[in-house]
Amino acid sequence: MPPKQLNPPPPMVTRRSSRFSLPNAPPTIDELDESLKSGDLPCFDPNGVNDDGNNNNVPRPVEPTAKTRTRVAEMMGNTLVYGDTVALFATPASTGVEAVVGFLPLSAMMGGSAEDHVLALGPVPDAKKELFKPARFVIMPPPGDKNVKVGKTAVHFNEPCVLELSPETISPWDSTTPPPKPKYALNNKLPDDVNDFIGARVRVQGDGGSAKGELHVKLLKPGMRDDDDEADDDLGSKKDEADEDEVATTNHRERVTKGDTNLTLHVIDTNRLRERYNGQDIGHLEWKKGDSAASFGGFLVCGHKKTALEFAQRVRPKPVTFRLGV
Repeated sequence: MPPKQLNPPPPMVTRRSSRFSLPNAPPTIDELDESLKSGDLPCFDPNGVNDDGNNNNVPRPVEPTAKTRTRVAEMMGNTLVYGDTVALFATPASTGVEAVVGFLPLSAMMGGSAEDHVLALGPVPDAKKELFKPARFVIMPPPGDKNVKVGKTAVHFNEPCVLELSPETISPWDSTTPPPKPKYALNNKLPDDVNDFIGARVRVQGDGGSAKGELHVKLLKPGMRDDDDEADDDLGSKKDEADEDEVATTNHRERVTKGDTNLTLHVIDTNRLRERYNGQDIGHLEWKKGDSAASFGGFLVCGHKKTALEFAQRVRPKPVTFRLGV
């Protein structure tokens, strides 16, 4: 029997270094988003390692090959980044027919003196066709978001964005203002006590915050959990915490791509004192009035649930899904 050691050596402890202490550690997902867009893809040689001095071997960075850069360019070609311009095509559940999203003067269908241009769907009656303007939108971050670099950062599902009107969409409305023209964004606080409909108003310049009524929205795919929705599960079942964490992680890291379809536009915040519009999906309002009803695609609205204290008639939006065009 070996003699018993009176003073045994201390147990060996393996030090674990965080990625922040490793000079050549693999990048985070956010860092990959930036490097993928810029083309500076960090690659790592699985057969080559560097010793960081703490007995930790980390992959050695290598210069990406031309083939790798080509593959990255193909992968990123359809990925939307903040600052990209898209067209919206809507498919109401009531018709199943896809239509282009544009703007139409509210008075064109409702009469009266309200001249606000609001979101509408084609087709438009022949007598009103010249008033309908197909729209294109620039996907921008909400004011004050320092983590987004316009032109570089990828747009992800379940993350907030603002839909600005593209310059060609604005020009028919604002032809008299000399350059530089102000930025317009979707807004549901319109003059003349127009509620529920969605128009466009000038954005607050600089870091002054959001204009009242400015819509902050996010894109959701079918079955994708809305992190801000505290309502009960429609199926009446609850997932365990591990499953929910996994779903949330997947939702947040999935990029939005050109051509994505069957999407929902969910309103996060309308920047109004009335919070009843928050947490709802943009919906479709069928038009059933007059002889032109059959030849008009209807409006896109941000309606709200009626409360016990409300007696005025409110719009009742129906489901609609969207496709992102270029």
